[in-house]
Amino acid sequence: MSYRRYMRRALFLLVAAHLAINAISYPFRLTCEHLPHSLSFFKNLLFAFPITDTIALCLLISPVFIMRLRSLSRALLIFVLLIISRLSVAFFQPVAPFWVLVKEAFFGTVGEPRIFWFPLIPWFAIFLSGSFVGEALSRIRQGALDVASFTVQMKKAGIVMAVASILLVIGYKLLKVKFAHAWDPALFRMLYPNRLGFLLPAYFAALIWMFIAVLHRIHILGQYPRFLWYLSVFGRTSLFTYVVQFAVVESTPAILGYTGSLDIAGLLGLFIIGSGVLFMLSFLYGRMRGWLKENDYRFLVSNISAGSSL
Repeated sequence: MSYRRYMRRALFLLVAAHLAINAISYPFRLTCEHLPHSLSFFKNLLFAFPITDTIALCLLISPVFIMRLRSLSRALLIFVLLIISRLSVAFFQPVAPFWVLVKEAFFGTVGEPRIFWFPLIPWFAIFLSGSFVGEALSRIRQGALDVASFTVQMKKAGIVMAVASILLVIGYKLLKVKFAHAWDPALFRMLYPNRLGFLLPAYFAALIWMFIAVLHRIHILGQYPRFLWYLSVFGRTSLFTYVVQFAVVESTPAILGYTGSLDIAGLLGLFIIGSGVLFMLSFLYGRMRGWLKENDYRFLVSNISAGSSL
């Protein structure tokens, strides 16, 4: 049943979300020098690959691994996939255009990619990482794990990952100073701290700490501040928000001629105005779909209060 649901979501992302994102972001794409201007509008609709395409493929593939592999085996698989992707980026340098695109699509590339900005293998490893939190939340719903114990476990996991990331970055710096002239430069390209390398554990740690802070505030303290409700509107309409933000944050400024020319004040203004516009659009869409109830904030607060009193 879950896999059929995953398949429906994946097909929706590959077809509807793909076309919507590429159509809405087309004015912005025209202003980007690294994108192929020779492609027609209709080719751009097909041959630009947003993160939603990678998520869709992960939705189709991940259930097999999640259902068949235990936690330790899954953790080892994640580690191996990340290592393979870094090795491929550093040492696999094809010449033929076809294999260049294959490498870019599956493993990534050095510098700016031509088409595939979210390579499948490393992002599938990141996608699988979420299954550990998902399993824990499932156990909480079944009554096999309490929220307090879960938050303690996640805090410890965040600390371990943050420390690991710091040590990895320090190790890279020391190796760079000591062996920069003796080792292959490709090796340092593989080890370079970035979002899919040594900095990844730190990103995971930050996300875990933010997540457990919200979980602790709501489910342990029984509080639901308005700021969290504001963010929950984006969360409950996440795909709609993601698609529309291309028009609000990228394409509209591009049409007005502001792409690449915003200073700090301009970026701050775009963030504030864009967030307000996105909130209104997402809220209206959520109400239209029935995901946001009338007097939604009071409804959520009353449920939290009732749950806390229990």
